[in-house]
Amino acid sequence: MFFREISQQWLQSRCLEIKESSFVKYRNLLQKHLLPEWANVPVTSLTEDSIQEFSIRKSNELSPKTLADLLCVLKMILRFAHRKMPQWNVPEFHSPKRTQKEVECFSSASQRILENFLTASNDSCKIGILLALYTGIRIGELCALRWENIAFEDQEIHIETTLQRLQRAKGGSKILISEPKTMCARRRIPLPSYIVQFLRRISPEDEHCYLLTGTTHFMEPRRLQYRFNKYQEQCGILPKKFHALRHTFATRCVELGFELKSLSEILGHSNVKITLDKYVHASWQLKQKNMELLKPF
Repeated sequence: MFFREISQQWLQSRCLEIKESSFVKYRNLLQKHLLPEWANVPVTSLTEDSIQEFSIRKSNELSPKTLADLLCVLKMILRFAHRKMPQWNVPEFHSPKRTQKEVECFSSASQRILENFLTASNDSCKIGILLALYTGIRIGELCALRWENIAFEDQEIHIETTLQRLQRAKGGSKILISEPKTMCARRRIPLPSYIVQFLRRISPEDEHCYLLTGTTHFMEPRRLQYRFNKYQEQCGILPKKFHALRHTFATRCVELGFELKSLSEILGHSNVKITLDKYVHASWQLKQKNMELLKPF
């Protein structure tokens, strides 16, 4: 059986088991990387050496995360093939170790400049960005956030949906608003009183309106990133991706001594280890502060 046949069978078998966003991700990895390599190759011809050579080649053009995702898809396809052909021994291979990227966040000085800019007017988009800075919500979660998800009496927001643009199989793309990918990503986040006062100023009468626009029309992530780039340029600070707001929030929380289990749940991580690995070692200022705790006997 050729690789293209078994991979398409595998993909269709996953269609009803996974979220649409995951399905699109798997399909794209298959079409862009795996099929051009092995479409017309019998799946039983794949060997540890050929996969290793493929992995090394792809490591020069893909990020460590994308390469790990790609090899994970390949492993699932081969296991699926093994169930069809149990007499065939699946070649063993391992994903390369992913190096931990340095977390990109705003310096205290840049954060202060950005906050002053965002709070200078009652602009819904600017206040939405401020909310991300003080809650760590992801860009898709912010774009999907409606006023009905904000509970002023309990001083909290409810993250129940996320918004993203997905590629269509036959070209083009579409907007998908769906539940977050994991149960942990569905969460309640307490709001600081500082943020609540700004939200109250821009609260519309219709709770079905999106927070970023103040209307029933959403703003998609790439448009928000464009706005954010423009705001940073106007502030005169070094531009960063929107996700840096999430990193900044988490890093500041660690510096302030947040209880890590609570921080992990606020961020929507599936376990505390993710939070520990990503943020606890991230702040040089925190390391300096901790070293100053050492005193002579």
